[in-house]
Amino acid sequence: MHMIGLGLKKALNIQWLADFRDPWTDIDYYDELKLTTWADKKHHRLEKEVLQSADRVVCVSPSNGAVLGKKGNVSVEVITNGFDESDVQAASVSRNKKFSISHIGTFMANRNPEALWQALAELMEEVAGFKANFHLTLIGKTDASILQELEKYQLLPYVESLSQVTHQEAIRRQQQSQVLLITVNKTGDSKGMVTGKVFEYLVSGRPILAIGPTDGDLAAILKETSTGVISDFDDKTSMKSQIKTFYEHYRKGTLRATPINIEKYSRKNLAGKMADLLNSMNL
Repeated sequence: MHMIGLGLKKALNIQWLADFRDPWTDIDYYDELKLTTWADKKHHRLEKEVLQSADRVVCVSPSNGAVLGKKGNVSVEVITNGFDESDVQAASVSRNKKFSISHIGTFMANRNPEALWQALAELMEEVAGFKANFHLTLIGKTDASILQELEKYQLLPYVESLSQVTHQEAIRRQQQSQVLLITVNKTGDSKGMVTGKVFEYLVSGRPILAIGPTDGDLAAILKETSTGVISDFDDKTSMKSQIKTFYEHYRKGTLRATPINIEKYSRKNLAGKMADLLNSMNL
């Protein structure tokens, strides 16, 4: 798509905004493409040409913006993904009676949080009532390696796995869950990885348990919006502590999220930000 934009820019001499919703040579699966040295160099050359030829460059997170800006020696605007206000269900949704932790969306092998499964298995044995109350819901395509590890730690009996549901059903499930789980790819671009799912989680009213870089952009959003907590990939101690805190609130009936400053992530406001940027280009 960027090459189409570049071609139109050259052919018609028009202004062009290049929107990097995803990274290019820094995308998490880039190393798995098995490119030749020649092809790799060409990708990097074309990426730099796009960055330097576009009149404006946009990306979805500050960390990604810093990387792209350095590659092209250009200024990069950040316009994140966001949530659609119409997705928020007006009617009240009954919360799950069990202490449910839900992951909504594709669960890939490079997002497999083994330390979390270890933490949950230990909490089963250490915390009174946890085993009887715990429930894990996986909605979306889940890699076989994740299910194998859940079996390894004897957690499968507590798992509900659904390969696909409607978007409306996914939203309902989010609001029903006690805790929402999100994991970041354990790859080189993990600090800048903020998936669209994060923003739906923000408006669910449920606390978020995140696993990824504690100094990354996702961590900053969770702190800014007061919507959840994050543990580093292998920090089992932190995960256990955070889950225990959530569980204690669940037992007391006080487990909830109180989001702040989330309006800026509505698609309506983000569209306004994009409109302002386009207006500044004097199209």
